[in-house]
Amino acid sequence: MDFQEYLDDKRKIEDVLLLLMHEETDDDDILNKFIQYVDEQMICSDENEFRLLLYLIDSITKNHCRNHMFYSRLKSILLHFKDEFKKYFSELEMLKIFINNKPIVLILLENDLISFDEFTAIHYIEKNSASHYSFFYPEIKKYLDEQHIQKIENDFKVDLKDENFFNEFNEKRRLGVNDSYICKLIRDDSVEEFVEYINHKNIPISGQIMPSIFETNQYLINNNPTLIEYAAFYGSIQIFQYLKF
Repeated sequence: MDFQEYLDDKRKIEDVLLLLMHEETDDDDILNKFIQYVDEQMICSDENEFRLLLYLIDSITKNHCRNHMFYSRLKSILLHFKDEFKKYFSELEMLKIFINNKPIVLILLENDLISFDEFTAIHYIEKNSASHYSFFYPEIKKYLDEQHIQKIENDFKVDLKDENFFNEFNEKRRLGVNDSYICKLIRDDSVEEFVEYINHKNIPISGQIMPSIFETNQYLINNNPTLIEYAAFYGSIQIFQYLKF
């Protein structure tokens, strides 16, 4: 195989992976097509090629717009490769590959492909911002110092003894989007409720989205978007048009 053929094969996998993450129906045809391409190129039989595939998955999923199928699609992809994870990588190596990808780390934790012990937890804390270890607060609390614990619990502004808190917390982690009410209105393109809300709260239309620990899209985390930028990102046409004028 020459270099151009190699690149074409990689682009084919990338295209199908992008289509798979964009798909909003519960149809396994695209997932099976993606797996077929991976099998045809024998990627899983070569550690270096498999590692490159993981970096591709990491890059695409960190920046891809979240829809209601995002988490389940990503989970299906990762669990398909669970034998390869165990074959090629230690837990720490897997954590390093996906160090900034909250949804993937969550899926790996929930399916016992990695765990936080003292060593991996400290490594994760040192390599990430406060929003990351707040996101994994239940798993790494015992490895945090009192100052970090106090700050995180103050930021939550709820009674952590409430059983419902962590049920809702886990659901928000799986959704992986900003949990504020205004962000939900924008994602749903609920323009009438949006206008009523910003008028009632005196929110300027040029204002920025307040950060949330539950946001998992790297682009939105890094760029601190305005209301209109957030609407554009989610394709919320009615709200975008309102904010534009």
